[in-house]
Amino acid sequence: MKTVVAIRHVPFEGLGSFAAVLSEHGYKLRYMEAATDNLSPLVLDPPEILIVLGGPIGAYELKSYPFLALEQEIIRKRMSEELPTLGVCLGAQLLAAAAGAHVYPGDRKELGWG
Repeated sequence: MKTVVAIRHVPFEGLGSFAAVLSEHGYKLRYMEAATDNLSPLVLDPPEILIVLGGPIGAYELKSYPFLALEQEIIRKRMSEELPTLGVCLGAQLLAAAAGAHVYPGDRKELGWG
């Protein structure tokens, strides 16, 4: 079965409306927790799709959240292999950083849902 792995940075965040669409298209959904799960297997055994979700931190906070470095490594490898990868909020920051972009804090905090 085709697999989608979603990396979470907060336990209450999920795939939302993506979940139903992916399930309808035959994907098995699996969540991994960025701060506590071992993400290393995603390097050697990549899922068909990786979705990196949001959270209340920034991609530039590597000293405070060292697991972000492994996430960026995983993303860089996926990009080099042209594997489908989606970043939402913090996940988009991590994709940009992995691609070499300068990611920095904005002048005010934001929170969105819907």
